[in-house]
Amino acid sequence: FAVEATDDAGRFVDHQLERFRTVVFLNTAGDVLDADQQAAFERYFRSGGGFVGIGSAIETETDWEFLTELLGTRASGKTGVQPGTIKVADRFHDASKNLPEYWTRTDAWYNFTSNVRGESHVLATVVELVDARGAFAIQPWGSTLTGITGGTMGFDHPVAWCKDWQGGRSFYTSLGNTSASFSETELRSHLGGAIG
Repeated sequence: FAVEATDDAGRFVDHQLERFRTVVFLNTAGDVLDADQQAAFERYFRSGGGFVGIGSAIETETDWEFLTELLGTRASGKTGVQPGTIKVADRFHDASKNLPEYWTRTDAWYNFTSNVRGESHVLATVVELVDARGAFAIQPWGSTLTGITGGTMGFDHPVAWCKDWQGGRSFYTSLGNTSASFSETELRSHLGGAIG
């Protein structure tokens, strides 16, 4: 697929948005669109458009109810950068089919105001710390799982999910909160599957 990158919110008008299969909010945050631009995005999405939110996109336009419903939740905080094991539950979705079932990587990990399970299709979760050593007992396949500290979601801590909603398709991943993340083959595969 081809990509056009911009930070020009003026491109959020009907005739510009309709050119794209997917709009990506890549580590955006705060207020980035005015009311007319938000309305144009809503029309685009409801007409079958796609949305991919990455990382701090969960902190974008927190007063925009449409985006909150599209994402399914909002951030309630974030841990420091640390390693954690991701359990990839969906082995068929384009964004997760090429990932290992247990994927240990380093990132900052978002906590959320609510769990999206039941409203969105959860593709992957991160393991939260369950003991003082930061690791779980040896698993049947011989590895250990690395739990994150500072997690507030408990045993079910989603990190990537998607849903079809109001005529469009949305995808969110909380991964990609460090610049080093984007040099990782697995993360690039994850994002490429979501966008493509």
